[in-house]
Amino acid sequence: MNLSYRIEDNICIISIDGDFIYKRTFELVVYTSKLLDDFTPKALIINLHDTVHMDSTGLGSISSAFKTAQKKQINFAICEMNVLVRDIFESISLDKIIPNYNTEAEAIAAVQS
Repeated sequence: MNLSYRIEDNICIISIDGDFIYKRTFELVVYTSKLLDDFTPKALIINLHDTVHMDSTGLGSISSAFKTAQKKQINFAICEMNVLVRDIFESISLDKIIPNYNTEAEAIAAVQS
């Protein structure tokens, strides 16, 4: 798994590349916390376009990033989940709690409003 980010119009977009599973998921929590401590963006988007597989600990890490963003009053969204990841996300009803979008462009538009 690789994590990378870019800033676009004061929105921090984190991309997760590869399997987002147990042994590596805590990296997102640390990565997100450091980014939000160093930079206070208007919004945080996690792009899962290149995430092949995710387990429950990955979902927990995304939930933790969401809570961190909420505490700092930063808009949050995830986008571009593949079918398998979306099924896991929906199976525990996170889709009703965490804003999620099919495309990055939709997520950007949503967090800007």
